[in-house]
Amino acid sequence: MGTALERIIGDRHILIGFASHRGEFQARGLNEGKPDTSVVENVTVGPAKPGSVDSLLSDVGPPLFALDLRKLRGGLTPRRGFAGSF
Repeated sequence: MGTALERIIGDRHILIGFASHRGEFQARGLNEGKPDTSVVENVTVGPAKPGSVDSLLSDVGPPLFALDLRKLRGGLTPRRGFAGSF
């Protein structure tokens, strides 16, 4: 979906993702590999692997924050991934 939105609205498209060190959330289930909106599953995650992006972001401070990756330095882009720079 993100690729389609980027193609349609260009630079006005902003991707918002999330990282989690540990916790729980609810997600729509799958039925034979396809989304099934009638099923909601409880998912438990964590702890994140030491040194992973999720773990590093968890260590930097507040429990909820936004990190703008649009102006990364050194030729890195959110699409190409910034994790390899650590």
